[in-house]
Amino acid sequence: MGNTVPKRREREQNVVLVADDNTFIRFLVKKWLGAEAEIIEVGNGQEVVEAYRRGKPDLVFLDIHLPGRNGKDVLAELVRMDPDAYVIMLSADSNKENVVQAVRNGAKAFVTKPFTRDTLIKYFQMCPTIVRRETAEGEEEMAAAPPPPPPQIQKSTLPPRPGTTSVEVVRAAQARAAAAKNGKDGNWTVET
Repeated sequence: MGNTVPKRREREQNVVLVADDNTFIRFLVKKWLGAEAEIIEVGNGQEVVEAYRRGKPDLVFLDIHLPGRNGKDVLAELVRMDPDAYVIMLSADSNKENVVQAVRNGAKAFVTKPFTRDTLIKYFQMCPTIVRRETAEGEEEMAAAPPPPPPQIQKSTLPPRPGTTSVEVVRAAQARAAAAKNGKDGNWTVET
């Protein structure tokens, strides 16, 4: 597909592809981002690559566990096909191996379900091809993120693994509380 960033910035409307078998997740993305972007929805892993080719989205929210084809394989194909693909992985299954593999394969972040509206909007705005829109009064509706520098992984506190001691559980809870107090949402992120 070549360098698609300039072409995406020239479009009239931002485009987001949400690939999740959970219709409620797709509904939330459409509800929360629909005023800022055209939302393309797919619920099966086999449909993602074709939807990407047709829609050339700015951003993909990709579930890691999709029927038909898993999100990890889809991610690898999207990045091979388009090195500029901006993919955010979604999953309730945020074990360290999934996160590390997703980031190594080209995901920009790994968002744990359930997620908040603010988290979704944050990642939408971080995408470098999201274009500023102006209202009739001339005010910006969105701020376009600058092109990202090379990614660095920032690790959040994950829930304790089975078999951890009560001291480890308490420390993990304290770390999550401190992170929440500092405004961190507990998701794995590739800092851009």
